[in-house]
Amino acid sequence: MLIGLYIESLADFQLTSFKKNPLNKGKLIMSGLWKHSRHPNYLGEILFWWGVGLYTVFDIGVLKASVGPLLITFLITQISGVPLLEAKYKTHPDFEEYKKTTPMLIPRLSSLRFWPF
Repeated sequence: MLIGLYIESLADFQLTSFKKNPLNKGKLIMSGLWKHSRHPNYLGEILFWWGVGLYTVFDIGVLKASVGPLLITFLITQISGVPLLEAKYKTHPDFEEYKKTTPMLIPRLSSLRFWPF
């Protein structure tokens, strides 16, 4: 839950900061977490709810604990979140290249640096 909350919060902070800068008007954010995932805020949201499900699995069972996370994952990836934004930015001149080079949700492990050196 905490990892998901951290990712979602950081992605939202980066997006808000990016949008506040007048030099970025009309541009797509492709830096920070957005360099590794086109929708890191949604990734964080999904991870948060899977964390809630894992937290409750021993109290209510696997089936009941997975209903919420499965529903959220489905809604975000298939109905409301990702499809709406992808459609919105479809005509943006930079979006096709961004789409080719940046995964929708889950970053490529090769693009992440786990070691500080």
